[in-house]
Amino acid sequence: MPFSHGFGLKNSTVHLPVMYEVVEGNRGNGEEGIDVRLYMLFLLPLLVMMSFIRDLRNMAVLSALANTAMAISLIFIFTYITSDVGDPGRLPFVSSWRKFPFFFGTAIFAFEGIGVVLPLENQMKEPARFPQALNVGMGVVIVLYVSLATLGYLHFGDDIKGSITLNLPHDSWTNQLVKVLYSLGVCVSFVVQFFVPADILLPPILARVTDSWKRPFELLLRALLVCLTCVMAVLVPRLDVVISLVGAFSSSALALVFPPLVELLLLSSASSSASPLLSLHPSLSPSLPLSVLAKDLTIVLIGILGFLTGTYATLEEIIAPGDQTLYNDNATWTTPTPTGLPTATPTH
Repeated sequence: MPFSHGFGLKNSTVHLPVMYEVVEGNRGNGEEGIDVRLYMLFLLPLLVMMSFIRDLRNMAVLSALANTAMAISLIFIFTYITSDVGDPGRLPFVSSWRKFPFFFGTAIFAFEGIGVVLPLENQMKEPARFPQALNVGMGVVIVLYVSLATLGYLHFGDDIKGSITLNLPHDSWTNQLVKVLYSLGVCVSFVVQFFVPADILLPPILARVTDSWKRPFELLLRALLVCLTCVMAVLVPRLDVVISLVGAFSSSALALVFPPLVELLLLSSASSSASPLLSLHPSLSPSLPLSVLAKDLTIVLIGILGFLTGTYATLEEIIAPGDQTLYNDNATWTTPTPTGLPTATPTH
């Protein structure tokens, strides 16, 4: 659907500010550095070449290396933040209500991989085992999100930034290694996320092109799509706001609104005695249970409310940032982040 196309592109857009912030963390306080937009342009040729990979199975080795790199980084990060957790009493138990729309978008961004669920299942050698793989993977991800966010906020307090790698001091080789490994992991995950919109958008366009021009035209379109994500990232280089916007605008619909609606449509179709769904899926009930209706409508309402409030709050912050500034004295873009967020977001 068109909504998922935009979700995939915006989701890929997040990775450029992430890679910038990882590199930005190497700069000392008060030091002048290269403009953030130049960082993104430096990464653009590499991302364009990696986007030419047309089969997810060819990404297996790189993806395994990226996962290993991020796992090693997480070990170093957990070791550092658990060395001094601090007194929880010094932190507020509840943040300002104005921060909760940002929190909703940031938290729901945890579902940002939902767009690649079906493509990954289709590419698996044994698709029947995908539910087990999904359950184990999501369980591990939830534990990592909650533990890293909680411990990171306890350690750094209100000084926590959009990417926890920015809070790591750059006076030890382990912290430098973390930033290098995360840059590798995020670079590879960009290509994985990019696979979804490319796989949906390109075939209808290439169907109108002659066979002799299909390959070069496909490469050109892939390069243009990557450039489009770079343009969007340059326009809004603030990682915290981009993550919240993508989470509220796209992830809320894909994770909270559409799935319950699809379930209601499926059960409504099955409620008809003449529906072929009953013969194909005998487990379906011929009637729509009231509890399922109430559950699905509640989830949909929560998703719509989060979509409206989260999108409004993040767009307001982008258009008219409060007490923060997008520029410093030498016209170099900075990456300010709001304080007091109810959660600390680990880098993808």
